[in-house]
Amino acid sequence: MERTWIADINKEMDGKNVLLRAWAADVRDLAKIKFLLLRDMTGQVQAVALKDNLSEDLFRDIGKIHPESVVEVEGVVKENKTARLGYEIVVKNCKVL
Repeated sequence: MERTWIADINKEMDGKNVLLRAWAADVRDLAKIKFLLLRDMTGQVQAVALKDNLSEDLFRDIGKIHPESVVEVEGVVKENKTARLGYEIVVKNCKVL
């Protein structure tokens, strides 16, 4: 899959798979959900990791990501009216580069 720049993501991509390579600007770790604020040179977007959608190991490892780590996130664009941009990325896979 080819890399997607954050600035190229929009609401019309709802349901499409994307591959992001970015810095983890912030990580919030809640019980069954984790939020990653991803930043590349074109912008920022929120990614959400849901415990029910990921393996236990991957979900746990996402919570260990340090701010400013460089990560590769595969996910699906999902419209979300509460997200700052009106959409977010639902994480399918994540690794620290």
